Amino acid sequence: MKNGHKKLFMGIFALVLVVAFSGMAFAFEVKDVAKEVTKGVESEAKDVVENVAEDVTEAIDETVTISGTVSEDSRIVDINGEAFNVVDTEVGKELLGFVGKKVEVKGTVMEHEGAKMITVSSYQIIEEEAK
Repeated sequence: MKNGHKKLFMGIFALVLVVAFSGMAFAFEVKDVAKEVTKGVESEAKDVVENVAEDVTEAIDETVTISGTVSEDSRIVDINGEAFNVVDTEVGKELLGFVGKKVEVKGTVMEHEGAKMITVSSYQIIEEEAK
């Protein structure tokens, strides 16, 4: 009987070791997966930062003067129908108070997600000539 208990104890001990090592292997696998996911996120974040940097670099080179009409949806629409979203700045907010008026706007243009954006540095209301 003593020999039977010894075999039973050794069997249980072996089973416990197998379960313990399996758990450790699983834990290492989860860590590896987590590292891969983190690398992916870091890579995407880096891409986003690089894209924004490119947009800013492009914007630095594109200071323009636009003549158009202030629309109700926070845009300047030029004579060709091209719309520029007005960036939410103090000068931009002031300009948007002249809905329906023709204006000449100076500012920096950049494209964000397919839409043209203008950061207004100055503007002037264009007086229409009486007919």
